[in-house]
Amino acid sequence: MRDAQPQLLGVWALFPTARHLPTRVTVLLNALKQAMA
Repeated sequence: MRDAQPQLLGVWALFPTARHLPTRVTVLLNALKQAMA
């Protein structure tokens, strides 16, 4: 089991155009992008 590697998974999100996003959603998306970079 020491040689086992975790499988990398992509994260996908669908949301409407940016001009319709509430500020809190934009802040959340930016935080997630930073955390996963």
